[in-house]
Amino acid sequence: MTQARTHRSDATWDAARDAYLAGAAAELVCERFHLNLSTFKGRAARQKWRRSDQPDPEPFEPVATGDLPLPDMEETFRIASARVTHAVQQGRIEEALKWGRIMNLALRDRDVRSRLEVRAAEIERRMEMRGALSAMRGYRNACVDLHQTIRADLDAREAAIEAREAAAASSPSYLSHPVFPSPPPPDLDPGPQTRADRRRALREARKRG
Repeated sequence: MTQARTHRSDATWDAARDAYLAGAAAELVCERFHLNLSTFKGRAARQKWRRSDQPDPEPFEPVATGDLPLPDMEETFRIASARVTHAVQQGRIEEALKWGRIMNLALRDRDVRSRLEVRAAEIERRMEMRGALSAMRGYRNACVDLHQTIRADLDAREAAIEAREAAAASSPSYLSHPVFPSPPPPDLDPGPQTRADRRRALREARKRG
């Protein structure tokens, strides 16, 4: 049973010709526009659809990339995913493949951005830890310096007290007070006595006894 031939409009053939001359393969053009491959090749030969006869494309104008905003890859992924689904439902495989490549690029970009965010958070956490450790080392060094200062002051005070005590122990007691000096101790040694003095002292001792 032979398949009935389907007539295609001139607009369809014009679109197929433009797609072919733009660089699309004949098989993809026929699949996109639902054309018979042999019929397409016959028409292309009769009408001389040759890519080499096409004029060179217009050169691209230089674009100031610094003025362009960065693309929103989340929105790009959403649009590309919807376009892929729609193209597949319509049977436009070539178009679906093109949008699929854009969708994959958006997925890779999202994965890279996610990894960069995790890495940036890790670096920030490490920097905070280093800052905290540096602050702790500074506080420890300040405490050590304060302890050494207090210890040196206490050692100086203790040395001064010991020096005053040593000076007081080596000087006479009546010189210890600068305003009210103590009287000198009595001389307990009466020195040599005469015989009469000894007799007088003996009588006084007997009376007391």
